Amino acid sequence: MTEIIIGVGASPLVLKEKNTFHYVCAAVSGVASQVLVALYQPYLLLTWTLYVGYTLLAKDVSKNLFWVEVLCMLNIFALCLIS
Repeated sequence: MTEIIIGVGASPLVLKEKNTFHYVCAAVSGVASQVLVALYQPYLLLTWTLYVGYTLLAKDVSKNLFWVEVLCMLNIFALCLIS
């Protein structure tokens, strides 16, 4: 898991070019972190309703991946604080 998070940070998303490595690492990190949250504190997954609300209300959805990454990290931080 740590290697995947390092992969996301070491390969930042640059707006002028497609960075497939960043997307793959972000997706694996997001899924793995949310599986971990689901196993230990499943009610933290309710924070995804914030993302759904943002997506429904936002006019510019170009930064959706950024908010998915932020939400995954916030869930992990909350899990660490609660556990």
